[in-house]
Amino acid sequence: MASGAESGSSRAEQISALIDGELTMPRTKQLLPELVSGEARRRWDTYHLIGDALRENDRPSHLAVDLVASIARRITR
Repeated sequence: MASGAESGSSRAEQISALIDGELTMPRTKQLLPELVSGEARRRWDTYHLIGDALRENDRPSHLAVDLVASIARRITR
């Protein structure tokens, strides 16, 4: 049986695969209910926050938004 750390790591990998569109449909159906609250939801939100921040940095410099301010706004939501 997997330890809590291994299970959490596996769950993190599954959430990442879901966000990347690489998780199978059966596993997606199993994982989605877990994303409603708790650690899985926090990880989902964090991964999306990171993706949003990275995409902001891909914009031309004259359109760039202060990354720290952007993250702070999203955290306070």
